[in-house]
Amino acid sequence: MKKNRGNLIEVEVKSKSFGRLSGTKIFLTQELQDSLAKRATIEILKQGRALRGFKHLIEILKDKDKNNTIIFTHEKTKKDGKNYYINYEEYRQKTSSRFYTVYRETGLDGASFFLNLHFPHDFDYDKAQITETQLRQINKRFPGVLKNLSEKAKNKRALLKQATDVVKQLREKKKILKGEIENLKKLQKESNIALFQKRIEELKSALKKDERLVSDDKLLKNRILELGLKLDKDLIKLQLTNSHIKMVGGPLRSLLVSLPCPSGHIKHRI
Repeated sequence: MKKNRGNLIEVEVKSKSFGRLSGTKIFLTQELQDSLAKRATIEILKQGRALRGFKHLIEILKDKDKNNTIIFTHEKTKKDGKNYYINYEEYRQKTSSRFYTVYRETGLDGASFFLNLHFPHDFDYDKAQITETQLRQINKRFPGVLKNLSEKAKNKRALLKQATDVVKQLREKKKILKGEIENLKKLQKESNIALFQKRIEELKSALKKDERLVSDDKLLKNRILELGLKLDKDLIKLQLTNSHIKMVGGPLRSLLVSLPCPSGHIKHRI
């Protein structure tokens, strides 16, 4: 290592796994160099093994412009011309978490493949299975993925079939939902009818307490109407003390309509 560019420390990265990128020079700020030296990380960094995705970081920046320079710093990540100041700890943390996810999924895939190969009855393995990471990437870039996939004829057929199946499923769901709504309406109607009939019976029982309205245990429709038109105080009192009779537009009216009243019969019984 040697100092240059002011207070920056030059580090040459040499690693066979870096291929054409082996020998790339990166730089450290003095403060970061002192911190890494305490952790004995400098030598590992020179071998390209201190950071996840280190090689790929160099590759992307150099492919963009061969004159781009990486400067690892303890300060905020920023760009100054062709100098890319990368916060070392932030890069290490971000890439480590992403690499863990990929490695875990790769490890699970490899283990599932091996177990299925030797114990196919005990372990399933789907070659076409999409990992969670891949699915997240597809979701983020769905319009572009869809456009690229649709350029091939076989993919167009698959997409068309999938779209057709989705539409069919939606129609089936709509049909089922419509049927459920109709059933609910029917149940609600039946429930309302049953409740109404119950109120009618309760109303009959209440009116039968007034002997003037009953003959042979049957209610007299015309008598009820007659006393109602006269604003009979006992009938009014009965109405005020019974919540169901108060609903004149509901059960009471329905009851009076249901009581037969042939012409000429002022006291017809039911």
